[in-house]
Amino acid sequence: MVNFFCYGFNIGECFYIHYLINHFLFVIIKRNRNRLIKFKTQINTIQKRQFIYNLVFHTKKVVFI
Repeated sequence: MVNFFCYGFNIGECFYIHYLINHFLFVIIKRNRNRLIKFKTQINTIQKRQFIYNLVFHTKKVVFI
């Protein structure tokens, strides 16, 4: 999946693109943190981490495919 995404880019550009994607995902999650706080009473810490992980993984999957 990553090799397909990196097709046409050298290794340095590919890692830089990955860095940008991860950085913007972090900023998006940070800005939407207030919305996630609403779920704090409903979701415990482990489930919340799993939710955030699934959100990030799903977003990356959508970006790379």
